[in-house]
Amino acid sequence: MKSLPAYLSLIRIHNCLMASLGVAVGHYLSPGAGSPTKYIYAMAAAFFVCGFGNVVNDLLDIDSDRINHPARPLPSGRLNCRQAVGLAAMFLILSLALMIPLNVSGRVIVMGALVLVTWYNLALKHTAFFGNVAVSLLAGFTFILGGAEGGYKTIAAMPGAAVGAALAFLMHLAREIVKDIEDQTGDATVGGGTAVLKFGSKTATAAVWLVFLALAAGSVGAYTAGWFNGVYLTLVLGLVVLPLGVMLGWMSLSPDRRRCRLVSIILKLQMLIGTVALIIGKQY
Repeated sequence: MKSLPAYLSLIRIHNCLMASLGVAVGHYLSPGAGSPTKYIYAMAAAFFVCGFGNVVNDLLDIDSDRINHPARPLPSGRLNCRQAVGLAAMFLILSLALMIPLNVSGRVIVMGALVLVTWYNLALKHTAFFGNVAVSLLAGFTFILGGAEGGYKTIAAMPGAAVGAALAFLMHLAREIVKDIEDQTGDATVGGGTAVLKFGSKTATAAVWLVFLALAAGSVGAYTAGWFNGVYLTLVLGLVVLPLGVMLGWMSLSPDRRRCRLVSIILKLQMLIGTVALIIGKQY
């Protein structure tokens, strides 16, 4: 039991729970999404796919984490690599088992997520923007998976889960680039090729701003299209778009590690706020 906090930290339990929540919200947003029982399996599968990816990430990033995140379970010595490999294997098996009760659409999404998260960890992680896009796609997949039980027509239906997936993609993309700026010192020691290392902090910061503008436009557009109500707009503008714009302006003045870290934390909180806004603001 003494190792339990370390295991929970290793899998990023909050990220795994957010992945499961994304599936639930995707199901809620999708008309005719199918059996409420089946999406419970999808929620569990998303949890374990996320945990699998996070464990593999820390196994491969142990050298850079000694600089960027020395308190994490592996560089700190709270867990060893053998324990992490065993946990990753267990989560992979559970992910594969949990997709069996799903329909074809659900299985394709879960398998695609496993392939993408593995590809990310082995090849895309330290590339300019491609790794950021891969992680952001995985976040969007959780919403799509929630509507998958209704089949491909439900997945493609607008607004449905696609709106949540698009907004989640943009929020995660902004955060992933901010995290690359934050972690550039440690990434440089292992020969990383992230956007900030290839093109510099100014270019990476400009990319964050572009994603933010797309997020702001998409968030307001979902309201003007009549998909969400005024409560949604108030929450999104008052607690996500406007505060995030101010924080990005502050970070842009001096994009050091401390400022990027704070913006990254705020973005994670705003993801939860945005999810709540989608839930209470739905009016279709």
